Amino acid sequence: MQTIARTNRVFEAKKNGLIVDYFGVFRDLKKALSVYAEGSAGATSPLDMPVKELEELLKLLEEAIEECKTYLLGLGVDVNKIHALGDKGFKGVTLFKDYADVILKKDEYKKAFNLYVNTIVALYDSAKPEVYTLPQVKKDRDLFLYLKEMVNRNLDKSDLLEKIRDEVDELLDTSVVSEGDLLEYKIQKSITDYKEINLSQLDFESLRKEFPVKEHKQIAFADLRAFMELKLQQMIRQNKSRGKFLESFEQIIDEYNNGSVEIEEAYKKLLEEAKALSEEESRAIKEGLSEEQLEIFDLLKKEKLTLKEKAEVKKASVKLLEVLQSKREKLFVDPWYKEGQRKELVKNEIREVLNSYLPPSYSKDIFMVKNDELYNHIYSLAEKRDERYLCA
Repeated sequence: MQTIARTNRVFEAKKNGLIVDYFGVFRDLKKALSVYAEGSAGATSPLDMPVKELEELLKLLEEAIEECKTYLLGLGVDVNKIHALGDKGFKGVTLFKDYADVILKKDEYKKAFNLYVNTIVALYDSAKPEVYTLPQVKKDRDLFLYLKEMVNRNLDKSDLLEKIRDEVDELLDTSVVSEGDLLEYKIQKSITDYKEINLSQLDFESLRKEFPVKEHKQIAFADLRAFMELKLQQMIRQNKSRGKFLESFEQIIDEYNNGSVEIEEAYKKLLEEAKALSEEESRAIKEGLSEEQLEIFDLLKKEKLTLKEKAEVKKASVKLLEVLQSKREKLFVDPWYKEGQRKELVKNEIREVLNSYLPPSYSKDIFMVKNDELYNHIYSLAEKRDERYLCA
């Protein structure tokens, strides 16, 4: 039992272990279990065995493949038609794009398909090396993986992403595996490491006009959606007050998924949202502030500011950052956010600057709310290990 337990210890990259039984230990194991470990299904039930015959694993793999094919057939996707084309390389098969377009009609289709493929891949990997004697299983596995990459927009971004300037091409690092046409897609960098995407480079009017005549509308919609998700994450990381753009974006996606709007209308709304993001992207320059200063300004501003008051709030934003950075070594000794006395030092510094520079129209209540919002913002950044607010 110890041997079996150790072999079957699993973790993220290991789903199961393989035991080669030369001595007949499984026979003895069954005898032991019949005496000491009668389970809910009975002592002799194979369901109670902590190990299974490899043939059962291969059977599960084949069943998973058939279930996936049946699910796709229900959507109008017949992957056997691709197999019927013979040994033609995947890249030359237009059916992949047609089928991806169908699966992308609803998020639930995509999620279910990804779940099927992940299960098939896990079972396939667990059944090595015996599974190599089943060439058709490997063909099915490769086909599903390629289609999954197409559905997840890791392949063939030509509809939208070729329209974006060279920076976008550098966002993704894709490496090709020399095993048939199978592509292993790898995102090497986190979202925060990506080069900035300039939305002003998108021709919104051309995209709007081209969409109605596109053959694969779901793919074009998925590409625009993926691009905007990436950009939204970048922009919200720069300025957390931009969460309203994310809410608007998610509402469009929800409306489309629940059938409230047709794809043409959803695509139009996404383009309008992208245009609004483009305008937001240039707001810091228009306000004469850096992105960091703009974020502080957005947290400090209140409704119905006069031009004079707006200028004063801007000045308060700039001054606050200057003071905090000039006193960084005094205020932000790591881990200041866990120590009561040091937290009070930061709070007092913020309070003094805001008290000196915010307009008189800020009532006591508004002042305290803004003071707390600024402190909580800086506290949150320090907790996330933002080096601007940490010092050794």
